[in-house]
Amino acid sequence: MKKYKVSVVGATGLVGRTLVSILGEYAFPVEELRLFASGRSEGARLATAFGEATVHEACEEGIAGSDIVFFTAGAEVAARFAPAAAEDGALVVDNSSRFRKEKPLIVPEINIGDYDGGGLVANPNCSTIQAVLPLAVLRDKFGLVSVRYATYQAVSGSGQKGKSALYHALNGVLDGFYPCDISAACLPVIGGAGGDGYTEEEEKMAFETRKILHLPRLAVSATCVRVPVPNCHGVAVFAETEREFLPEAFAEALGRAKGVKVGFPLGTAADGRDDVIVGRIRRDRAAANGAAFFCTADNVRKGAAANAVQTAMALIGRGAI
Repeated sequence: MKKYKVSVVGATGLVGRTLVSILGEYAFPVEELRLFASGRSEGARLATAFGEATVHEACEEGIAGSDIVFFTAGAEVAARFAPAAAEDGALVVDNSSRFRKEKPLIVPEINIGDYDGGGLVANPNCSTIQAVLPLAVLRDKFGLVSVRYATYQAVSGSGQKGKSALYHALNGVLDGFYPCDISAACLPVIGGAGGDGYTEEEEKMAFETRKILHLPRLAVSATCVRVPVPNCHGVAVFAETEREFLPEAFAEALGRAKGVKVGFPLGTAADGRDDVIVGRIRRDRAAANGAAFFCTADNVRKGAAANAVQTAMALIGRGAI
């Protein structure tokens, strides 16, 4: 099997470290692993499945010559370095929100065929990824008219600082990262709010759901909430279908789908896994053809790092690189 020069930008962050670990778990065909982060991490040494690696400050010259580049360092860093890496011939998978509107937005089990050969693909929002996997099955089985989300998003969705804020609060120290004591409250806002009251996170979920499912006119509404849980997001999904919704038939179809498991959707059961757990499947009594279910997933893995690695592996399998 061909092996590749792989770079990870943001390698010392929560998602970056997880991505490096997943490369080893998946036996990714790495010839050389290059790790990049901010200048604060220059010279740090990280143990990886491919040997100990030195972290360097991200720069265009250092990233140049890579075959595959994973960005996990945020929109500003991706905007600065990702286009140049793609122009240099690398396959770039960006986990930030920077390119989600203009580049292919991939959940490989659903729409890997959206890759256009341009070298740069975007990873969707963590909550979107776990929700669209069962929704794609629902779309194919019954058709979709509308979707409503209520999310229960763990503090790890805010990165290591979010996890630290919860730990500090549980020990009686409020570090100011969240605008409340996150250990004692559910924070009903993630990101800034627009003029109509919807937040950035909610707008992301609506846009990304339509794009990934190829349903540009799908009616989507979301309420996104940060909850005092260390890891694993939950999403309550309420959908209106074109045809009569049959819970048993939906559960059966989910059982044949890649990337999902039917079961009791407890966050602790999803922790450390790369499947989305779907349960509480029932008719939504508020709609004529209403479907309701709850799904949970490890937002750092399937919601970010694992989806990025799976996307790269799928594109390798398709001969895209």
